[in-house]
This record gives sequence, C-alpha cells and structure tokens, in this order.
Amino acid sequence: MFKLYINLSHFVSFFKKKVYVSNKYYFTVIKMKYAGISLSKISKNADGLTHGDEPLGLLYTLAMADEAGWETELFDLSRFSSKSELIKAIYDSNPDIVGFSVDDLSRNDALEIAKNLKERRDITTLFGGYHPSACPEIVLKNEVDYVITGEAEEVLPQLLGSFPQRPTTLENLAYEEDGRLQLTRKIGRSKRRRVDIRPFRDEHYLRQKEYTLTFPAPSDQTGVAQLVINRGCVYACKFCSSAGIYGKRFSKRNIEDALDEIRELKERDVNLMIINDLDLTLNKEFAERFSQRLIESGLSENLYFEALGNTLTTTPKLLESLYQAGVRKIGYGVESINPQVLKFINKKVDQKNLRSLLDVGKKLGILTSSFYQIGYPMETEDSIRRNIQELTDSGLFFPRLRLVIATPTSGTPWHDQLKREFPWWPHEEDWDIFDTQHLAYPHAHFSDESLRSLRDELQLSYYQSDFYRRELAKFLEEHPELEKSFVECGWDLK
Repeated sequence: MFKLYINLSHFVSFFKKKVYVSNKYYFTVIKMKYAGISLSKISKNADGLTHGDEPLGLLYTLAMADEAGWETELFDLSRFSSKSELIKAIYDSNPDIVGFSVDDLSRNDALEIAKNLKERRDITTLFGGYHPSACPEIVLKNEVDYVITGEAEEVLPQLLGSFPQRPTTLENLAYEEDGRLQLTRKIGRSKRRRVDIRPFRDEHYLRQKEYTLTFPAPSDQTGVAQLVINRGCVYACKFCSSAGIYGKRFSKRNIEDALDEIRELKERDVNLMIINDLDLTLNKEFAERFSQRLIESGLSENLYFEALGNTLTTTPKLLESLYQAGVRKIGYGVESINPQVLKFINKKVDQKNLRSLLDVGKKLGILTSSFYQIGYPMETEDSIRRNIQELTDSGLFFPRLRLVIATPTSGTPWHDQLKREFPWWPHEEDWDIFDTQHLAYPHAHFSDESLRSLRDELQLSYYQSDFYRRELAKFLEEHPELEKSFVECGWDLK
C-alpha cells in the first residue's frame, strides 16, 4: 500500500482555506472558517434593570455556515476585556469570513474592528442586522465587503457556496463595485422559513439570568433562551426599521417545529423562554393555536415565557390562553398617550382594550410591561409631565413602566425625514448614542442631559406614586409567587 504525502500549503493559501489533518486515517479535510461577531452593549434602563441578549440572528448564521461545511466560531465583545483583546482573538482564529451582527449602536465598534482586521489580513467582512439591512449605505465602507439586506437564510448559503468568488445574481446583498453601491433587494419576498435549522445554542447564553422583572425570579431560573415564533409586522410605525427587512409582511412559523425546538431547549434545562417576535399576538388565531398546542403537548408544565403583544390584536380571551400556556410576562408598545405623538409615529393604541388587558393581567398574575417613548419633536417638558401623570390619574397600572427616549434609527421614515431637515446629521460619533437612553437628534426643547434627567425623574415618580404602591401591594397580595421577582430586581416593597 502506498501513502501519498503532498504539500498543500500553497493550494490552501490560494483558496484561503483552513486545513485539518487526521493522523489516524491519513486524510486531509479542507474547511473554511466563518466567525460570528456579536457587539451587543448592555445598557441600564431608566429603572436600573439590565439584561444580556442571546444573539439569536447571529447564532442562526453560524448554523447555516456549519451546514455548508464551514468551521464556525462565535466571538462576543461582552466576553472580552477590551476591543483589542477581541480583535486579537479573531485574528488568531484565522477566519476566512467574519460576520457581524450590527445595529446603529454597535455600528462604530463594528467598523473599527472590521478595519483593524482588514489591515492585518485579507479577511472578508459581512454585516447584517435590522439597521444595515434597512439602510446598507450607513455601514458599507471600505472595511466592509458585503451587507445582507434581507433574511440571512436566503443569502448566506449561496454566498458561502460561491466563496471566494463574488456572487452577482444574489438578491438581498449589497456591496460596492467601482465606487458605486450595488444592491439587488427584494424586500418582503422571502420564501417560507426552513423548519430544519436550529440556531447554535451557546451554554454561556443559556445560563445567563434575566433581570428585567420576569417570572421565574432570577434565582429560580435554570436556563434562559431566546425563541422566534413569527417574523415581521403588518404595521408601519415611523420609528421602526423592521419594514426594511420584511416589508409590511408577517410570516408564521410551523407550530410543530416551534414545539420541537421548545422541547429541545427544555431538555437542556431551560425554564424561561423569551419569545423574540415583534408581536406574538399579531395573528390571534395563530397565537391561540400555538397556546393550545403548548398546553396539549405538556411542554408548558414548569416552563414560562415572555412575549410582546399589541393592544389592537390581543384580547382578554387570548391573554388567558397565553397565561395557561406559560406566559407570565407580556409587553405592550404603548409608546405614548399624546394624540399628536401617536399621529406622528403612525401608531394606534386601543386605550379601552389596554385597560381590559391590564385588568385581566392583574387578575391572572401576568407581569405587564409598557414601552413608553418620550422626546418626539412636538413634545415639551410640560406635555411629557402631563402625559405621565395621566397614566396614574387614569388608573393604568403597569408593574413595569419602561420609559425610553425616542430614537430615530436608520432605515426608518423618521430617520429619513430628519436627514432631509439636518443634512449634516448624524455625525459619526452620534451613532454611539442610538440606544434609546440618549437624545440622538437635534431637539427644539431639550438637550440630551435635560431629557435624560426628566426621564429619570418621571420613571422614579411613577414607581414612588401612591397609586403605583397601592396597586402593587394589591397585586402581590393576590399573587405572592411574584414577590421574589420584584425583590430580586431591586424593588423596595417596604
């Protein structure tokens, strides 16, 4: 028997591939390496609560790359002491493609890291995420080779399959050629999602605790995971960039496939699942079927969920079904009770139904959270104060009121409008404050400092009001199992 030994170094270098040799069987396996980079920043909300996000979209891309025969590795900035340490680790890993999960807030960090990597080695860089997808020109710089402008499972497998050649016929991919932006985009035209792909689940994320006022309390959480049930939204709120990926389109997941993934996660000792949909209740019939199948399967026993709902589509009956299926926290994007603001952002809120949902939530023991934005162009200090006071005066009890600062993210109609008004905006450094915790655009009545100060004051005043304390005491008297959730998240219940 003859054994053939050949020098593959030049061959491998030419194709930028990584070589793995098995001494036992004397064969050579040639793989390329795909590195996924998460740059999520953990920031405190006005009520002091934080949480770490599992980078679900990025974990899906790692699974796709693995399926295509690539070696994969995940890098998360939060797990390194500095950007320079992260850059060194990526460089030492010697990847062929580096895929970044990017939003406005992480844009500058991502570009800095990509540029540094490019200066060291000829690495292909790929950006994706809500904001690059909706507005690729804000990140398509010299250090970025490609931007995915749609759902990754349509584009990434083909991009990996043709590598290192540049694909020219792919839809939903942006790149620069001869100094011009090349973009073939078919927003909202994606096929039904595959049901045979699972995101890579890193134990680091599964063992994180959720500290944003949820049930079970952090000390009772054995594992936490993000989960997607449906994608997209049929609405077109002026502050939301989701239409840049999905258009005004809503796609439902195969329920049995979702149950299979839930079963897999439960077997990995996860007892809290955060449904990462823009609106689980957008289709009432679908949400009802999902709830019923969860109950029938027995998976809802000792398993709990967080979800987002909508005051236009969630009904008291549906809320009861969700509770029976294990939903213990639901958030509604109230955004504002100022009619001028709601008209400006193209948002409809059913105030009457909201009150019914809050009453049902109190009765059942659901932790209801409200997202409320302040700082829109027509707002003044007096109008904001009046609106927040109206929440208590009208008896709207939210166990958690999340006051955030209105932020015109890229790819939204509001951002485009501001660009027309202020052609010089945003400055490069402005992207670092696109976090809903700072004023990120020129406002006629507020500075960043004055608006943040008002936000902090009003957040505290809501929690310290006689109304809130009275309602919270009654709520916990009826549902004492929730008390630990408040205590462990810093609530003073004395």
